[in-house]
Amino acid sequence: MRSLILVAVLGCSSKPASAPAPSTTPPGSPSAAPAPPPVVAAAPDAAPAAEPEEAPPPREEPKDLPCEPRMESWEAGLHDRFVFEDEKLELSGYKNKAGAVVIKPRFREAYPFGPGGIAAVSEPKVGLGYINPSGKMIAIAHAMDNGPDYFQDKLARIIGKNKKVGYIDDTGKIVIAPKYDEAMPFCDGTADVVLRGKPLTIDKTGAVVKKL
Repeated sequence: MRSLILVAVLGCSSKPASAPAPSTTPPGSPSAAPAPPPVVAAAPDAAPAAEPEEAPPPREEPKDLPCEPRMESWEAGLHDRFVFEDEKLELSGYKNKAGAVVIKPRFREAYPFGPGGIAAVSEPKVGLGYINPSGKMIAIAHAMDNGPDYFQDKLARIIGKNKKVGYIDDTGKIVIAPKYDEAMPFCDGTADVVLRGKPLTIDKTGAVVKKL
């Protein structure tokens, strides 16, 4: 009898095994996803390299093209002549590279010398004309757009003492003496003129190639 009571006491004093902690995830819920990896900020793109500045195109001097007038915009300093303005006289002349006055200021307008050795000018009491590097007036120019006639097909129109029209080349040579009542610029080697009331077409020698 005593042994049975001892067994009963030992059975009541035994402690049950500890139970696992209750889960906080509701029943039927999917298991928690793993933590996402840390976000690493992307390095900023490197600034684009600056593009090298393009070199300016080389300066192109005007060219005499058939049927296209050549503006008097040659580079300054050809034949060692540079245009300058006397502010007191309000007139223009020419200096050389050393700064010495080689053509006194006497022109209302003065243009750079061309490769052929002449420059277009406007002189008071004389009018529009062409001069050589010494300042000598070679010929009176035919007016065009309120200035000296443009060179076209390498020739420009001039006015003689008889008020007739002729032609000069870009070296200052009078190639066709002033004798026409009217004259148009040259184009492709010919020009339309009026001689003693008759319309004609001439070539660069002044020969008649067509009667209109």
